[in-house]
Amino acid sequence: MLVIMEKKASEAAIQRVKERIVELGYEPHVIAGRERLTISVLGNRGTEDRIYLESLRGVLEVISISKPYKLASRETHQENTIVHVGEVKFGDGNVVMIAGPCAVENEEQTIRIAIAVEERGA
Repeated sequence: MLVIMEKKASEAAIQRVKERIVELGYEPHVIAGRERLTISVLGNRGTEDRIYLESLRGVLEVISISKPYKLASRETHQENTIVHVGEVKFGDGNVVMIAGPCAVENEEQTIRIAIAVEERGA
């Protein structure tokens, strides 16, 4: 579920919504966007808890999401998710290649492949 907060929701109202989510046995994840603040409800199993959140002060709307990967979903936030690994950015539109073993069998194999990959410029 996504809890969409009113633009002028107070910090106290936001805190109360987060507390209620925890009381229901779920994990709140606040996502502050440019246009709105949303709280993603992680771990919920259905829509029956929706009414407990819709009635709270500062809540504009509660949206059910049945898709996995809620935190990366466009329904959660419109901006691209960009992950920084050292100086490399994933998700900003550039093509990034990753080289290495498909699975780690032991330390010696992993070190040997890492050295070979580095020697070839990666």
